[in-house]
Amino acid sequence: MRTWYGSGRSLQDAVTSCCLVAFIFFGYDQGVFSGIVRNEERRKQVGYPDDSEEGIIVTLSPKALYSEVLFAAVGIVVAYWFDMSFVGGPIVWRLPIAMQIIFAILVIVLIFGLPESPRWLVNHGQEQEAMEVLCAVYDREPYDDFIVNERGGTMSAIEIKDASFWKIFRNDEVKIGQRVLLAWGIQLMNQVGGINLVIYFVPQPAS
Repeated sequence: MRTWYGSGRSLQDAVTSCCLVAFIFFGYDQGVFSGIVRNEERRKQVGYPDDSEEGIIVTLSPKALYSEVLFAAVGIVVAYWFDMSFVGGPIVWRLPIAMQIIFAILVIVLIFGLPESPRWLVNHGQEQEAMEVLCAVYDREPYDDFIVNERGGTMSAIEIKDASFWKIFRNDEVKIGQRVLLAWGIQLMNQVGGINLVIYFVPQPAS
């Protein structure tokens, strides 16, 4: 299988780059709202929302997908650096929001050159194409042990997905239920700590 980015390491780097730019995009969105959420020009434009309405506005921003978290933070830093509180007028909040299009365009350009996910292909009856993608990503032959194991893992994941929802909590030989609860717990603690509240509402524009 030929892609824009070749095969092997170059294709892996392309997939990684696309994902990380998307997380910068997400982080930038979080950071940019912290700088404009109390901006007078923006509040006037959207009808002076109360605290509840403001909460709805910021939670309608794009939702997220260990390096991903880092690059989300990079996006937040970029947004903080792009603070325009030193000028007046609508540009204070309109331009920082509009700047997100840079990251959106980068993601669109990068993703057009990437192949479909092997799991998606298998799930749609295109197993041969899925094997070609796996071979291209890892630059190995179809009979390579690594590719065979990856194919087996993909098939197993699809079988689990098609099973009953409650089976993800079963305490089988690989402790699926325990793994699921640990993963959910980590994500829960990440949010209940109030980090998004801090990012959105604590920073105040310079007077």
